[in-house]
Amino acid sequence: MADTIKCPNCGSNLTLNADTQKLDCAFCGASFNPSSIESVVEELEKKKLASDGAQEAQATPAAQQTAAQQDQQTAEQQVQQPGGPAPEQTEFVCNACGAKIVTDSHTAATFCAFCGSPALVG
Repeated sequence: MADTIKCPNCGSNLTLNADTQKLDCAFCGASFNPSSIESVVEELEKKKLASDGAQEAQATPAAQQTAAQQDQQTAEQQVQQPGGPAPEQTEFVCNACGAKIVTDSHTAATFCAFCGSPALVG
């Protein structure tokens, strides 16, 4: 399956600059060494997890319970309302951005309409 490397700063697709041998972001102008991109992403994920944990700690138990109840109600509404893909349609999740993509059952390769990443439908 074709995958793209996303910019850790803005989420745009990174492209290889053949002259500099670095991954460049056309949107925010950042440039990354291909061998160190994984460590940059891991560092940013650790920071995000730390900030998410701090936000969860600040949330009150009542607020957490209310959010759980809302999630359950939403799930129940989705079960009651037929909203899934039709039998001749296929639904898949984009590996790059996580968007749900619906296409016909005869499609083998396409691209994500949200982020433009190529995708093979299995």
